[in-house]
Amino acid sequence: SGSNTIFSFVPSLVTVVSFSAYVLLGHTLDVGTALTSLALFNILRFPLFMLPQVLNNVVEASVSFDRLRSYFLAEERTKVGEGDLTEVGISVQGADFKWDAAPPTEGDKKTGDKKEEEEALVTPVAEGPTLRGIDFSAKKGELHAIVGHVGSGKSTLLAGILGDARCSAGSVAIRGKVAYVSQQPFIQNATVRDNITFGLPFDADKYEEALRVSSLKKDLRILTAGDRTEIGEKGINLSGGQRTRVAIARAVYQDADIYLLDDILSAVDSHVGADIFNECIKKTLKDKLVVLVTHSLSFVNQCDQIAVIADGRIAEQGSYKKLMAKKTLLAQMVSNYVESESEEDEENTTSAESLEDAMDDASDEEGLTIMGRRKSSESRMHRRSRLSTRSDDSQAGVEDEGQLMVEEDRSVGDVSWSVYRVWINAFGGICASTVVAFGFFAAQGISLVATLWISHWSQQAAEYPNSQMYYVYVYTLINVVLGIVLYVRVILLYFGCLSASRLLFGGVLNQILRAPISFFDATPLGRIVNRLSKDIYTLDETIANTLVDLIDTVAIVTVTLVTASFVTPFFIIILLPVLFGYYNSQRYFIKTSRELQRLDSISRSPIFTLLSETLDGLSTIRAFGVERRFVEHNYYLLDTNQRAYFLNFTINCWLGLRLEFVGTCIATAAALAAVLAHSTNSTGGSAFAGLAGVSLTYAFDVTQPL
Repeated sequence: SGSNTIFSFVPSLVTVVSFSAYVLLGHTLDVGTALTSLALFNILRFPLFMLPQVLNNVVEASVSFDRLRSYFLAEERTKVGEGDLTEVGISVQGADFKWDAAPPTEGDKKTGDKKEEEEALVTPVAEGPTLRGIDFSAKKGELHAIVGHVGSGKSTLLAGILGDARCSAGSVAIRGKVAYVSQQPFIQNATVRDNITFGLPFDADKYEEALRVSSLKKDLRILTAGDRTEIGEKGINLSGGQRTRVAIARAVYQDADIYLLDDILSAVDSHVGADIFNECIKKTLKDKLVVLVTHSLSFVNQCDQIAVIADGRIAEQGSYKKLMAKKTLLAQMVSNYVESESEEDEENTTSAESLEDAMDDASDEEGLTIMGRRKSSESRMHRRSRLSTRSDDSQAGVEDEGQLMVEEDRSVGDVSWSVYRVWINAFGGICASTVVAFGFFAAQGISLVATLWISHWSQQAAEYPNSQMYYVYVYTLINVVLGIVLYVRVILLYFGCLSASRLLFGGVLNQILRAPISFFDATPLGRIVNRLSKDIYTLDETIANTLVDLIDTVAIVTVTLVTASFVTPFFIIILLPVLFGYYNSQRYFIKTSRELQRLDSISRSPIFTLLSETLDGLSTIRAFGVERRFVEHNYYLLDTNQRAYFLNFTINCWLGLRLEFVGTCIATAAALAAVLAHSTNSTGGSAFAGLAGVSLTYAFDVTQPL
């Protein structure tokens, strides 16, 4: 607000200094010199008025550039090559794997007790490698199990093979098409089928096999639209086991050479895990290279090779018989696992007996209620199962029923006054808005008084040459008052805008925090991010600057038209058709621009959604080698958004051309009206010349605000 006031006041300050110096040098100010100089000084108003915004944009661009530069200059991720491998396989020789830590930002560089307190709350990250001296090799047709305690580095080993964890020493090589199932499965905001096919063409036989071996068929029967059911972001409407099985089905559908499975059996029930291990891993993937990270030691005896990780190293590896014969780490882990399983079985048996006793004590009425609920549940499941077996003719209806995400609403037509009323109330109400608007009109009125005073001064200068400094002092006083009004109006405006932004953001945040879970199920994260980023930025910055431009322009145009109409009433006759043409152009522009702005806002949400989704599944996307597909989809979304943005920019140029023409017509009409008025009434003399000069000065400057 301070810079806005300074740059708005600079032309007036320059005028005061110039006219004062002109008088002090002994010159007499006449009408021609005064008004011509004033017109030239007024040319500076618009560039200086825009200068604060330009400087602010330069600062923001500089900050963004620094952030992007540090990102683009960061060390590139090293892609794992094939090395000396001549066939499908994995080779890790003497490798050290470590995770790259993000460099500290300026906000993170804290000192003193506060930093020590915060560090005490955060688990320190080891600077050295997570895994050291890893030697691991696998060939096609082998099943390898990676076991170890929680946090021992099993997932880091898979990440190192994929290239996500940096290999700081030794070498890693991999040959063959890779399919990866992470510990936290990557699920897209799409249908079950799209998540499984993952961009590949649909093959019915391969698809059915993937569903069978991942034990998903029963789950599809209870989904609303079968495999056409839309899954929310991160699989929000699926259980953890279902998400894992969808990821397994996706990996099987890829028909890859190498399968890296990160603890896929922990998220499913024991009997489902047994089915997946037997049907998927042992049978369907028997000719593939499979590396299975697992906490479940029930199946390690069926693996070809086992690697036990402890203390950041592969403590031992070999066949199950060989390692059990050593009676070291694996034998100890298996023994502990068997004991824990026995304890769980005893607890389950006790719980089952207690439940059975409770059921025996229950009344007949309660039993009927339970049976009724069970039948109702079975009825609902039966109805849902029918949905998944509909014919192809009703496929569109199935897709509609399976849709989870709600499409973003887009308003049409004029913006209702209720929207403006919400912002005005947050700004401070009608009274506060009126005071701010009055401040802008008062500033233009004072500016007009200053110009009229110069006109009067120049007319009286020849008759009262010794009173020059009196006119200088009065003109200076008028401009001092103008500067105060400029500062007060901007302060009031920005305080009101900050209040509106704070209240509206608080309201939005309150609504989000109080929203039901179903809202987040049906609303993509990108849409929420878009509302809380771009739209809040508009509230914080764009609206304030736009209001300054709008009210100032309305005040300038109003003062100009009133002045020209007062000096030369004939101007009104010429003005009416010009205003009619301006009104038509403005209405046509507003209708188009408003819809383009809405399209721009709506089309930005999918970009944020894709970004969030891509970051969540980055390891999976890289492992499957589908980076290009995601990049092209991002290009498509950007093109869709930029079409609306650039069209909006184009129609702004279209409107600017017409407003330039309107401004030229107003200036021409004012000059023509002044000439006609002077020719019909030549008795006005210098007084009319001064007023006509003031009118023309404002008329020539009206083009820039428009």
